[in-house]
Amino acid sequence: MHVESRCVKDTAPKKSSKAGLFGPLRKGELAMYGYSFRAPESQRHAALRKAVDHYSPLGVYRKLDAVAKLTVRTAPSAAKTFARDREWVRATFGPLKAQ
Repeated sequence: MHVESRCVKDTAPKKSSKAGLFGPLRKGELAMYGYSFRAPESQRHAALRKAVDHYSPLGVYRKLDAVAKLTVRTAPSAAKTFARDREWVRATFGPLKAQ
């Protein structure tokens, strides 16, 4: 028996990147309140307090969490700063609840 060769369509499900798991990220949402991971801790925390007034603690926590997870391989020191600030938001503003 002879079977002709032909292309076989790939039907396996595709793996998504991490960026698709977080939804659309918008650049500069925390920066407009003065946040920069390069700034001193006191300045970052002051900026995060302003951002919490606008976005809610959970919103700011999620933004920091997404950026921390997405920059682990590309900028490890920045990712650590984002993660520390994320935990600071949790500790400062108590239990985070969806509003």
